[in-house]
Amino acid sequence: MQCAQLEYGDERTLSHAKQAAKDWESILRARAAEMKKGARFIFVTCWDALWEKKVISDEERLAVSFPSYYRTLEEMVGPVQDGGALSDIGLRVVSANVRIVRCPYRQAWESGASQAAGRDAAAHAAWYVPTTRTWSNSTFESALSSSRPAQERSAIVKQFWGEYEALVAQAPEKHGMDYVHGYCLFERV
Repeated sequence: MQCAQLEYGDERTLSHAKQAAKDWESILRARAAEMKKGARFIFVTCWDALWEKKVISDEERLAVSFPSYYRTLEEMVGPVQDGGALSDIGLRVVSANVRIVRCPYRQAWESGASQAAGRDAAAHAAWYVPTTRTWSNSTFESALSSSRPAQERSAIVKQFWGEYEALVAQAPEKHGMDYVHGYCLFERV
């Protein structure tokens, strides 16, 4: 279950957040153990349409799960600050901030750079969609029932991406993925 799909305070969100906090503490503990005094490290952080067409089942629709938890700035630095669970491991927060990184594909469309490079809306969509597909294709494919032949699962996911590409081509300005990155600089003291 992707935490972003749940309401804050939902029992499943809280459980997800607790596990994410434990994982983050493990990451910080491991980095602190690896570092020498003075060392530093930086930490940078259409499916439903197929269901409506009865291409995929209810179970397959709900089986898509991105194992992501998006920490707040406090959740990133809190464990090593005074009173935090890891305040005794020798890491100090030098700096921490959050920045939005705008989607370069949407920016290219909105600025006219994509069109200047000879891409109409369809060509722009064909250029943009693979960047999303690279990190999420396997998530969609693994949500499909193992009782389906591999070729059928591949065909369904290919259909999904084809439909998404067509949707992007209809309104490229509405599609992009801005990223909110947390940047933390830790120092071993």
